[in-house]
Amino acid sequence: MLFINFTNSQIDLARKIGGKIVDCSNIEGTNCYCEADSERKIKEKISEYIEQSNIETIDDQSENDNQTNNDKLTENCNQSIEGKLESHCPTEIRNFDNIHFIDSGDYHYMTKIFTDNITTNFNLLLFDHHPDMQQPAFGNILSCGGWVSNMLEKNKYLQKVIILGINPKLLDETRQYGNRVIVLNKDDIENIKAENLTKVTSEIISSNRLDSSIYISIDKDVMNTEISRTNWDQGNMSLNILETLLSSFTRGRKVLGVDICGCFPRSKGGEDEDFLINENTDIEILKIVEKLV
Repeated sequence: MLFINFTNSQIDLARKIGGKIVDCSNIEGTNCYCEADSERKIKEKISEYIEQSNIETIDDQSENDNQTNNDKLTENCNQSIEGKLESHCPTEIRNFDNIHFIDSGDYHYMTKIFTDNITTNFNLLLFDHHPDMQQPAFGNILSCGGWVSNMLEKNKYLQKVIILGINPKLLDETRQYGNRVIVLNKDDIENIKAENLTKVTSEIISSNRLDSSIYISIDKDVMNTEISRTNWDQGNMSLNILETLLSSFTRGRKVLGVDICGCFPRSKGGEDEDFLINENTDIEILKIVEKLV
C-alpha cells in the first residue's frame, strides 16, 4: 500500500498500518498543477519504490534507521489498529500494493500517473464532487482540475469514466465527451431510494456495456463533512452509499487498483480534529475496498 506524500497529512496513518511512504514533498511544481519535469520525478520515485519494495520510505535513510522505523511501524500497528484494521500490519500489507493514498485533492492527478501503467482496456470508476474535466489553463499541463480530460484524450486503454456524486452545477463539464462519460450526480444519488440503488446501477452497467476491468478513484470531497474534511467544497455521500455503489459497479469485474485522496493539509487550514476524522474514514474505506482487490 503506497502513500504518496506531498503535505505530510497521512504520515501517521501510513505508519499505523504499515504503508509504504513515497516522499514527494520536496518536488517543486506539484501543487494543483503538475509540471512535466515534476511528473517525471514522481514516476522515478514510484519506480524506486517498486525496485526497493521492502523499505518503509523512499529517501536517504540508513539501513539502521529503516530497521528502527519498521520496528516502530509494527508496534504502532499492533497498538493503534487492533479492532479496526487488525489484519493490516506490515507483514501482511503486501497483498494490497494496488491501493494508493495520494494526499489531498490538490494531487488527484496522481490517478492519471498510476493508470499510465495499465496496458489493458479498463473503465474508471470515480467518486468525486467535481468532474475534474477542465481544459488546461495554459499549455497541456496536468492538473487536479483537468486530469480526467487528460486521461480521456490520451490514455488509449481507457474506455469510459463513471462519475458518482458530482455537484450537478458542474454537469456541463462532462458533456464534451458524450457517451464516454456516465454520471450519477449528487442529486441523482440522493433521490434514489437506498433499496433501489443496486437496481439502478445494474441498469447503467447493462445499458452501457461496462464489461471491462475497473480502476477506482475516491476523492473524499464526495462525502459529507461529518465523516470527511477536505480543502474543497463537499458533497453528502455516506459510507454506506459508497459501499453499495462500489459493490454494485465492481461485481464480477476485475479491480486493477484503487486510489484515495481528500486530506485537509495544515497548510490549507486543516486541524487535529480534521486529521482524526479523515483517518477514521480512511480506515473504513480500506475495510470496504480490501474486499474488491
